Amino acid sequence: MPFLGRPQPNPVRKELLIEFGLPKEGPIAVEVFDVMGRHVRTLFKASQHAGVYQLHWDLLDDAGGRVAAGMYYLRFTHDRSHVQRVVVFE
Repeated sequence: MPFLGRPQPNPVRKELLIEFGLPKEGPIAVEVFDVMGRHVRTLFKASQHAGVYQLHWDLLDDAGGRVAAGMYYLRFTHDRSHVQRVVVFE
């Protein structure tokens, strides 16, 4: 079963570490959304082999600007979606 680990540190000020695992090869997406459900950033979207992986989010949006302080949702999709809440401080 795929998993999305707890993002660290949370709350975050500078950079977020995200760990996820895949039991089998397949397409995945790791995306960030704001509390209104608007897409903020795509961190990863590709096919990946089975295994455990780490990503870093530098708190930038897709346009390269720093996100505002507040709550965000990290969505990991591989067969089905898993969501973790992230709090960003200034």
